[in-house]
Amino acid sequence: MGCGCGIPVARDLSDAGHRVTGIDISEVQVRRPRMLVPDAVFVHGDVTTVEFAPASFNAVVAMYALIHIPWEQQRALLERIVAWLRPGGWFLGTMGHRAWTGIDDDGSAGGGHVVEPHGRRRHQPALDHSVWSDRPG
Repeated sequence: MGCGCGIPVARDLSDAGHRVTGIDISEVQVRRPRMLVPDAVFVHGDVTTVEFAPASFNAVVAMYALIHIPWEQQRALLERIVAWLRPGGWFLGTMGHRAWTGIDDDGSAGGGHVVEPHGRRRHQPALDHSVWSDRPG
């Protein structure tokens, strides 16, 4: 999820023999990995609305992607990810230690503004994703 240019994650997984499907909301970030990781499949779309059949994947990787999804949509997205996973499947994702929605006014993430596709342009209070782990699976 949020495949970016496909390097290093999609490339390394593909090179290791895994079938890779990447998705990104940026058309540019889908064109680039198609050239750089030709054995993988890349989809232009929104991870919050894309449809994949249940039990489609052995693993879902979301490195630095969830921080771009509004907090209010993250739990529903994670529930969808669980549905996409085959039994025993894995989810690997980074969530951050605080909410970050695309603006770095204080310079803590390198400075500057990042345009967010979901229109979120402000910091939120610290988040605790552990409240979502209330059921197994």
